[in-house]
Order: sequence, then structure tokens, then C-alpha cells
Amino acid sequence: MCGQRERVRNLLNLAGKEVRMEGYLVGSYLDRFDDVTKVMESYAKEGKLISKYKIFNGIESFIESLGSMFTSSNVGKVVIQVKP
Repeated sequence: MCGQRERVRNLLNLAGKEVRMEGYLVGSYLDRFDDVTKVMESYAKEGKLISKYKIFNGIESFIESLGSMFTSSNVGKVVIQVKP
């Protein structure tokens, strides 16, 4: 499979259900990286960026935390807090 492109499966289902699919490649906007960095830095200083996370306590919660990443129970980052 090396060198072959991945194909989109069920593409006709999108058209039949009037679904809109849109995307972009970050590399297409590298010339605007400095501008975005300045804007994001100001947002961070103003407290406009809010990070959502769920904290699991102890290494024994690893399996539960991993599973939460594949269900609707998780929104944002998953953090495992381990204390020495």
C-alpha cells in the first residue's frame, strides 16, 4: 500500500444525505503562521482561550482514561494525575 492514496469510502452517502464535508491543510497557510501566532498569544493573555480537560487520578485509572477518549464521556484533554 506504500505510495497509494487513501480513498474516501461511502462518498455517495454524503451526496444522498445532503451532508457537507469540508477540510483544509495546515501547510497551505504557513505564510500566515506569524499572524496567527500573534493573535493567539493575545487571546491567551486576555483569557479568551479555555481548555477543557478531565482529570483521572492514579496510574491505575489508565485503562478508564484511555477508554474515555473513544466515547462521548470525554470532551477535551485527558490528564492522568500521578503523585509520587
